[in-house]
Amino acid sequence: MSVEELPKPVKTGSFIDDFDGLYPGELHLFYGPPASGKTMGCLTIVIHYLALNPDKHAVYIDTESLDPKCRLLRKTAEKLVNAFKLGDDILSKIHFFGFTSQGDLHAFMSGKKEAKPSIKDLVKEHDVGVLAIDSLTRFYAKEINNAPPSMRPQIAGKFGARLMVWLDTLGDLMKKPDVEAFPILGTAWMKSSRIAEALKKTTASEADSMLDDEREFLGGKVLAHSSKIIYRVIRRGNVITFTQIRGPYMGKTAKLILSQIR
Repeated sequence: MSVEELPKPVKTGSFIDDFDGLYPGELHLFYGPPASGKTMGCLTIVIHYLALNPDKHAVYIDTESLDPKCRLLRKTAEKLVNAFKLGDDILSKIHFFGFTSQGDLHAFMSGKKEAKPSIKDLVKEHDVGVLAIDSLTRFYAKEINNAPPSMRPQIAGKFGARLMVWLDTLGDLMKKPDVEAFPILGTAWMKSSRIAEALKKTTASEADSMLDDEREFLGGKVLAHSSKIIYRVIRRGNVITFTQIRGPYMGKTAKLILSQIR
């Protein structure tokens, strides 16, 4: 499927609607340096989507905090809901799951029996409207950084195979007659720590000249193949900028102003 053949997007009520919203059944990739606002952006999209679609639920996967209870994420989501005055009932419709290992995450996403529950169970039990995986590359980053260069191609291959299993599992679920296709949000770290640090000191135009490769995110080739919609996320002060580098609005930006939600 080409970008031109994307399904009709759904509105979310959030800043992402500047790009017409989200595409059901598709992986939307948000990448940027650590602390650039990827999580804040995804949570903002999720809570607004649920406010706009009160009968839907969201699944939010956390691999960053290594906290199975996702306490920080829950507090952040509550803060956002209150700031945007969206209603406390929204929080009960977000199903947070924290993972501390690649194996547990893979079992959950591939629907293995040892995962209780798995993504299959959640989709059967709830009318899931959006899935967020924050981040897709947390465990891969640890593996690749701790491995000798000779082992890195093998690790990259395993990561790609796992991701394909996850997307195939989700694709099969969405083909069921009683399941409505839902968009997938995924975050990824910027690959180069040098660029990540330099971005904090540059102007917007300088940043664009440094980021001319759409595969500057960790896991680039695999994620680039899987993501029809890709956003680069950069934070400067209280402003988080989302630039679409793949999709119908390539080059367009939208902003999330943090001072408005404190």
